[in-house]
Amino acid sequence: MASAGGGTINLAATGTANYALELPASSPDAHTAFRRTFKKLTHFALETLACDSFTVTSGSYTNVDIPRVGDVVYALYVQLALPGLANVIYPSVASTNASATGQYYEVVHTAAMKTAIAGMGGNAIVDPTPEGAVFPYACTPRWAPALALIKSVQLIVGSSVVDTLSTVVMSVWKELTDAWAWKETWGDYDTVEESILHSKKMQLYYVDLPFAFFLSPPGEKGGNALSLITLSFHSVRLAIQPQALSACVVGYADGSSTTPLVDNDGSDDQSHLVTTIVRDGQSVDTAAAQSTGLANGRLALVSSSTTSVNTLAFSDLKWQVLVSFAYLSDDERVLYSDASFETVITCWDTQETTYSSSSMGTIDISLPFAHPTAAIFVVAQSQHKLLASATQGAQSATTQFRNGHFDWAGVTEPVTGVPLPAILAASIELNSLRLNSGGPATIGANMLHESYHRKLMMNQHLTHPPMHTKGSMSGRKYVYCFSFSLSPLGPDPLQAVGFANLARIDSTKIKLQLDDQLFADNSAASAGGENLSNNRVSIFVLAYSYNIFRYIMGLGGKALV
Repeated sequence: MASAGGGTINLAATGTANYALELPASSPDAHTAFRRTFKKLTHFALETLACDSFTVTSGSYTNVDIPRVGDVVYALYVQLALPGLANVIYPSVASTNASATGQYYEVVHTAAMKTAIAGMGGNAIVDPTPEGAVFPYACTPRWAPALALIKSVQLIVGSSVVDTLSTVVMSVWKELTDAWAWKETWGDYDTVEESILHSKKMQLYYVDLPFAFFLSPPGEKGGNALSLITLSFHSVRLAIQPQALSACVVGYADGSSTTPLVDNDGSDDQSHLVTTIVRDGQSVDTAAAQSTGLANGRLALVSSSTTSVNTLAFSDLKWQVLVSFAYLSDDERVLYSDASFETVITCWDTQETTYSSSSMGTIDISLPFAHPTAAIFVVAQSQHKLLASATQGAQSATTQFRNGHFDWAGVTEPVTGVPLPAILAASIELNSLRLNSGGPATIGANMLHESYHRKLMMNQHLTHPPMHTKGSMSGRKYVYCFSFSLSPLGPDPLQAVGFANLARIDSTKIKLQLDDQLFADNSAASAGGENLSNNRVSIFVLAYSYNIFRYIMGLGGKALV
């Protein structure tokens, strides 16, 4: 028969430390470890519904009204349906790799895939830009992650813009809040090959919009939901601005003479025009109706029987807004509908500045921000990561749409293949006084080495470093943090744990030193060099700031302009 052992000794061994760390069970503030405290909530029901269909126009804003179906909104999503892609050539001159003139050939990224397609009766030609190129598979199309397809989205209450999310804002937010664990939801894959293969088939992606009303601490949902029932006299809508079609597809080609693909067969190289098409059976309407859009259990091939192709157009992308509503109980609806109250929200203040070779040396960026700010983040977007020339990774093809929207690195060093930082040094000044010092890390014109704000500040103030779920050579890791808060992004993203009231600071300035190799011509120095003499670099400064949203007599708006 079991009997009590050493545990009873532990129970009896109490002293001063116990009185400091524990409470007696009779205390009204005591909590036991052996009975869960259950929080009773008010009654509600949930439903996610699609807004009315709408047509998005490339390059301009499209307004989407949020319907008054539920009482509060706790999440918003943009749903993107993207057709399956292929790049094709139509040879007019025969060559070893494309012998059948007057027939379409699909551009594929490996010789193995070409062999497999040929065995099934299809025509294919291998992309001449290899895996190891600075711009790998430059002539094989794949969708950019769906985050990058949204250039900007605004949340508008009444006639006032509450907040604006850009491609850069949403991607930085997801990098620093562990959201990349769900990256496949918006079409972001670990390897280029994965992206190519998934892009051959119709895909449905979802982009959640991290406006302040839809943020919650870990383990909680609902948090700071937007109360439609309180806004009885104000409408709520989204204004969505998409990217241009050429910015949505990596390896995009419009079939013009400016995008020749050279058939490197070694003896009779020929130049062929490349066109991005919607793969047969993989348009959004067809594939969605047939579930897979497959024929005989496989994707449709480009072959001698292919007499026409459907060139990719912006209208082939289908957009939808999904709204997650909560329906409240009658007594809580009365409380919400009659109430006037205010809530803390967060907003993003952003500034973009573009620099050329004449900007080499120290850059001073004066910030016009005037809100209580938890942290400022900086990323550099080199133009050659978006558009590539023949000496910028495309090699024998001049297909230029590299579209590395989330690649914030500088040049890639050709010996190691490792991307280098675009920013070499950085500092922040408040009223001309520098914040922080780095001892031996201090370089340049009273600035700190780039690793200080990229590594130390991230480690000190954030839970998740950038690129924590990506490959070690990813350019995503080059995010720079200037924090005024102990924990600017959470765990509770709406809880202020320190900030700088920039409205009360006369001058806020970011100082940077860019790598001069971003504007150098190294194309003649080595086989892996790039000509960046005409390059441009955009510096994005993103301030994560606090504001107050007030609900008053059926109206709503920000307290701090």
